[in-house]
Amino acid sequence: TGRNLDVAMQGKAWLAVQANDGTEAYTRAGSLDVSGEGLLVMRNGMPVLGDGGPINVPPNSQLSIGSDGTVTAKAANQRPTTIGRLKLVTPETAQALSRGDDGLFRAPNGDLPVDPTARLQDGALE
Repeated sequence: TGRNLDVAMQGKAWLAVQANDGTEAYTRAGSLDVSGEGLLVMRNGMPVLGDGGPINVPPNSQLSIGSDGTVTAKAANQRPTTIGRLKLVTPETAQALSRGDDGLFRAPNGDLPVDPTARLQDGALE
């Protein structure tokens, strides 16, 4: 797509988001945006989770997302700053996740750990 905030999960990686009920859920949809409140969100407004929770984006910043999920912000006339890293997870099997009524997937035994080897491709959608 060439759009900075479009990311395609590679392999069996999934992206962690905060569902409307506040729980952690997973998706492979990678069309991201910045909310009016300055959070990195899915196109539907759900916050994307980073290694420390939702990712706050400085005002008037250009974002880039590295293949390991590192999110970098660059404001005019300033050096790029790392503002977080997308929480990428890899379930043991696809059957390890169950689909909820909201279309998001959840792990039956709680939240999945970060997979430091998970990768994504920026500027692309699955």
